[in-house]
Amino acid sequence: MYYTRQMSDHYWVGLGMYSRVGLGTEYADQDHWAGRYNCSYAALREISFNPNLAMKLTDALSLAVGVEVAYLQFDYNSYIDPTGAKDPGTTASDIKQELQTDGFGYGFNLALHYKPVDWLAFGASWRSEIQLTVNGDVDFSQKGAVDPASIGLNDTEVEGTEPFPESFSMGVVFYPFEKFSLEVDGIWTKWSAYKTLIINYDDPLFGVLDSVEADKNWKNTWRFQVGAEYNLTPNFDLRCGYVYDQSPINDDHEDYAVPGNDRQIVTLGAGYHWDNWTVDGSYGYLWMKDRHYDARS
Repeated sequence: MYYTRQMSDHYWVGLGMYSRVGLGTEYADQDHWAGRYNCSYAALREISFNPNLAMKLTDALSLAVGVEVAYLQFDYNSYIDPTGAKDPGTTASDIKQELQTDGFGYGFNLALHYKPVDWLAFGASWRSEIQLTVNGDVDFSQKGAVDPASIGLNDTEVEGTEPFPESFSMGVVFYPFEKFSLEVDGIWTKWSAYKTLIINYDDPLFGVLDSVEADKNWKNTWRFQVGAEYNLTPNFDLRCGYVYDQSPINDDHEDYAVPGNDRQIVTLGAGYHWDNWTVDGSYGYLWMKDRHYDARS
């Protein structure tokens, strides 16, 4: 949802509420899924509140600044084999670990828009990194012959801090002829900020481990986009687009929580507008490269 209001000839205020990140991975029959010691369920739900002030500096140049408040829910299930064997063929010693956490973080954004002539415009925006601290609970449940509490796995509180990465986007739109526009964008995301996933336990695991750390070492990526719009009639527009989105996942640290890879998206859309009303519809189809996992401990 978005709200904007013009305050004067040169100033506007706006408020956006939207989701920047959303992800879920769930494996069927979690108790017997072969990769359960790494991940059997992961969910990331986020919502951002983003007030902005926009300023018209000249007839061609505009600037906007804002503050982003991000709320995140993070859930993660995996299994523990206290014997260390981690044999996916047996559940004799399995203990299920279920984490549920949430928290807030804060960041900033900056944007520029420059339109030197009627047939050409440039845009750029920057979003700062947001350090999100989440707090919640972890529950342990017996799946085999071992009682979690008997070996020092007690339900307790947990805490973790992870970054929302910094990003920079830029684009250009031009009008080759009347009724037709073409836009090209690039988005760079500093995923290298996601180096490790660290969970701190209020009541140490097995009575000695107060934290668990998993290496991620993601890499910075680009997302490239192109879109076109044609004004078929004074009230009816046709649109299409294409996206190539690089995966940040490091092959040496790939996991089952995010089994992703490079993605492509094609889109089609149409819009009808009359008086003060606009109706838009769109369709997107996404496909992703396969990801193959080498066997390792």
